[in-house]
Amino acid sequence: SPMIKERIHKLEGIGFMWDASDKCCAKRDDESWARMFEELMDYKDNLGDCLVPNKYQDNPKLGSWVRTQRRMYHRTKKGKIIS
Repeated sequence: SPMIKERIHKLEGIGFMWDASDKCCAKRDDESWARMFEELMDYKDNLGDCLVPNKYQDNPKLGSWVRTQRRMYHRTKKGKIIS
């Protein structure tokens, strides 16, 4: 069934987070982002680029994180995200 405003309001009323990266508070998210950025820098140092595969076997979380960053960037470019 479609997500109606009432359901959205109820979920948000109990602190539901729409993005998995929002699991906790903003500080934790910032720390997590910074840690993943460091992992991306290590990847670049070792392989010479930032083209992390979506399903990067050596570090699946990094592949997923990079995919999420790209998705968020494209959504922002399309005006779908307001900070």
